[in-house]
Amino acid sequence: MDEPIKFRVDSIIYTLRKRPTVINLSPHIPYDLTNEISCHSILLMHYPWPMDGEVGLVLSEAITTVKSIMQNDMFPKYTKETLDKYIATGNIKINEYIDEINMTNN
Repeated sequence: MDEPIKFRVDSIIYTLRKRPTVINLSPHIPYDLTNEISCHSILLMHYPWPMDGEVGLVLSEAITTVKSIMQNDMFPKYTKETLDKYIATGNIKINEYIDEINMTNN
């Protein structure tokens, strides 16, 4: 069996495949619903842009905009599912932290 052909661009290693394959359609965006830059990235990647383009996605209002879109259930299903998982994971971590504090204080 032939070894796959690999090549490097900067720090990323690519593997040549026999037929073209889409591995991932978008870059990883760390979800942090309390961070303007993260919320702005979510809007850029997963929500239709306003008619005036990227300029219409004002960075200083990204957190409010993301929360509003979530409340009105206007994100695509795949984005909503990911954000819901993020929120659930965050709630679990908060509850674990509170339990840990309570155990320490007792």
